[in-house]
Amino acid sequence: RARARARARARARARARARARARARARARASTGASSSGEACS
Repeated sequence: RARARARARARARARARARARARARARARASTGASSSGEACS
């Protein structure tokens, strides 16, 4: 059971990292001015 909990925690951390990367990408795209198009939301 402890191993499953650790796996869930690792998955949550990977999800948080993916979200941070998506946010950084959205910010970079916004700085270029292309975020006005709907392509930023995926």
